[in-house]
Amino acid sequence: MRTDAAWQAARALPRTQKTQRAAAFSALRKQHGFTEAALHEAIKSLRAGWIAEHIEAVLAQTLATRAYRALNRVCLGKAKRVRFKSRGRGFSSIENKRNDTGLRFVLQAPEEGNDGHLLWNGDRLPARIDWQDEVVCHGLRHRIKYARLLQRPASSKRADGADAEGNRYCVQLVLEGTPHRKPKHTVGQGIVGADLGPSTLALVPQEGEASLQVFCAELKPDAKAIRRLQRQMDRQRRAGNPENYDEKGRIKKQGTKKQRWRQSKRYLATRRRKATKERKLAAHRKSLHGHTVHEVMALGKTIILEKIS
Repeated sequence: MRTDAAWQAARALPRTQKTQRAAAFSALRKQHGFTEAALHEAIKSLRAGWIAEHIEAVLAQTLATRAYRALNRVCLGKAKRVRFKSRGRGFSSIENKRNDTGLRFVLQAPEEGNDGHLLWNGDRLPARIDWQDEVVCHGLRHRIKYARLLQRPASSKRADGADAEGNRYCVQLVLEGTPHRKPKHTVGQGIVGADLGPSTLALVPQEGEASLQVFCAELKPDAKAIRRLQRQMDRQRRAGNPENYDEKGRIKKQGTKKQRWRQSKRYLATRRRKATKERKLAAHRKSLHGHTVHEVMALGKTIILEKIS
């Protein structure tokens, strides 16, 4: 599409002519089949063999949509390249478009036991639901639009709920209705001025005193433990691949032939331990960001701040 002469002609149109530019680019996309609908049509012929046995037509359409969005970001200049899913890495999430076929979540009625199951390809997977959580109870009272299956790495293969490869699985449900708001999370009615810095947030509410706080001040990363794990991984990598280092301990330059790196079981275990520490740190940081959001919303619902990256 980009090598077409009409593409350069469309780019040459002045940006003030928004309607003409949009129509020219839209005609080029349809001509070359670079649309979401065209990918949905192409996925029908790609569903063959073992893929058709595991991926239904609706799931294939959601995967085609993901592929189109990734490629469209490259087309619009918002990304440099497309990251392909290798056979070894695979997908870490898959979702449906509705909850009546294929991958779907079924919830029993209260008089039947309130159990939930994920149904997919003839498998009936029971879900562990925390009915003591008021947010969960509020959400499951609404209609389920579609389900998403997530795969997340556990700390080890022996961790609670992990499979033979050391992964845990959970289901995300997309529901109708409005989100639950706990009574302790109040919402103010005034105007709040905010100034974001690299690591600080200054707040000036319409009513009350101004404040300056540091993002995630309670976060305490264990840098010493992570550094020890990194050194251990480097020693294990060097011991397993001595031919990839020169006499000074530097990695040899890659020529036309790509170097192969062997990964021992102990190296993979150490890497998993380091990933677990990083994952817990990210979860704690995300939780502290949520606390900051609640603090800002308690001051007012109209927030004024400059547009930054």
